[in-house]
Amino acid sequence: SIQFHVHDPPPLIGDISGATGMIIMDPGVLDEPFYPFMVYNYSELTIRINKVKPEHYQQCLPCFNSYYFTYENQEWYNKLPGEELLNEVIQTNCKRYEPKEIKVPLTAYLNKKSNSGQLIILIEPTKKAWDECQRGDWQYRQTISAWLQCTRLAVDVYLSSGMDLILTAWVTELMTGASVNQATVSVFDKKQETNQQGLCTIRTLNTENNEGGILVVEKDEDTCMVVNIYHHKSYFNVYVW
Repeated sequence: SIQFHVHDPPPLIGDISGATGMIIMDPGVLDEPFYPFMVYNYSELTIRINKVKPEHYQQCLPCFNSYYFTYENQEWYNKLPGEELLNEVIQTNCKRYEPKEIKVPLTAYLNKKSNSGQLIILIEPTKKAWDECQRGDWQYRQTISAWLQCTRLAVDVYLSSGMDLILTAWVTELMTGASVNQATVSVFDKKQETNQQGLCTIRTLNTENNEGGILVVEKDEDTCMVVNIYHHKSYFNVYVW
């Protein structure tokens, strides 16, 4: 006779994956914007969305860091910056061992007229979903997060390296490339408006110790931003593009 030894099935392995970091959304989808991600085997997930402003930017936020474990007493975990708009558990209804794409609609969390705004999204498995899969230490659960710029603005930045520190910004429409007139550009506590060509120049910038700065462009209720603006002072009268 032949004997067959049947073992228990291997434990489920769960996974979530999606774009992270600072993301500029495609303006072509801003009529019905969404954040897509993939889920594998997790039965339910916690989704958190906060409305943020440029001044809430911090390099230590989870959207800019890949954490191998999560301490629940960390400030960013208990209270993401900005205004909390969503914190709920969703059922994924995914089949075992079959990856599934989920799209999180964003319209309800953006400015009503233009569907523009700055959001942080954070997604993680619930304790229940985690225990159904890895059954490992809860602090090692996977988290994905992104800072979403839902904007119709684009900006190119040019920095000088001469004795008179100069920043030139060119603001355009992200979809068409057309110049944007009378947009407000702010950086290092200075402001300037763009001209008909979408250009503005800010002189004599003060950036002690070569600190990274945040450049913010505002037009009506729309905002876009560029982080870590660096430039290095030199004593040669050379303009660098």
